[in-house]
Amino acid sequence: MKEIKLDELDDSIRFRIRLEISLRDTAIRIKKLNGSTTRFDEYIKAREMKIQDLLKLSDGFYITEEGKRIYP
Repeated sequence: MKEIKLDELDDSIRFRIRLEISLRDTAIRIKKLNGSTTRFDEYIKAREMKIQDLLKLSDGFYITEEGKRIYP
């Protein structure tokens, strides 16, 4: 798996990736509370696809920030 160090990316891309990760994490927490799956699964998948698009990568990577793994 390839490590993407968020600290080494452009500020604009870093902000957008952090935002997508935060939106994904929030959706995962809400899904656990509500038990609703389909609606949140689609939203979570869309956030993951946006992260991949921003990085121009497909599967097989993880993101770290200041040495801490933040995605997935």
